[in-house]
Amino acid sequence: INVLTKVLGPITCAPNSITDKYWREIGTNRSSATNPNDNVNGTGPTSFITFDPDDPNLLFTGSWVSGLFYSEDYGTSWKNAGTDKLENVSAAYCVSSKGTGPNKAWFLATGHGHAVNGSGGKTSDGIWRTIDKGQNWKQIATSTDFNAAPGWNSFQTVWNFQISKLATDYNNPDVLFASSSTGIYRSTNAVSSASPTWLRVFPNPPVANKDY
Repeated sequence: INVLTKVLGPITCAPNSITDKYWREIGTNRSSATNPNDNVNGTGPTSFITFDPDDPNLLFTGSWVSGLFYSEDYGTSWKNAGTDKLENVSAAYCVSSKGTGPNKAWFLATGHGHAVNGSGGKTSDGIWRTIDKGQNWKQIATSTDFNAAPGWNSFQTVWNFQISKLATDYNNPDVLFASSSTGIYRSTNAVSSASPTWLRVFPNPPVANKDY
């Protein structure tokens, strides 16, 4: 299933408002460039749709199979965001910080809890950041930062660790929140630091076997 839009009348959320009254496919319509993950063809199921806080025409969407895509023209065309080069191409969620230049960053949470072709769900490879529209990606959080313990018999193992959502603070582009299988975490230097730090803000103490 690709990204779809349904509009019941004129809308004003972007300059090029759409007046279609029926579902219409707007993409994405191609698979990952170099990594046909798990031998599944196409882009795979859509995990999310998010919008840039500064540019209403900039959209992000991602797939468990083929990674992250973005559109700079409100969904008319889509570009591969370069996640094929990552070891875990799976895109769970993406947000962008508010700002310009080096303060403008895209954040990608990897992994998902859904099986592909009968296999187990993709374990998260943490959070990645790009400041050049996907030309280069840097890992800024791992399972260790989110207190995921190793081993099948430990509470919240790295084998089932997931990050389901990300959120930025529009008043401070350096602040990034992550909702994970070990709790909700916050970084206050997600853009400015080469190695951002993370603090669990909920719950304290952690609760076993619960997703957030």
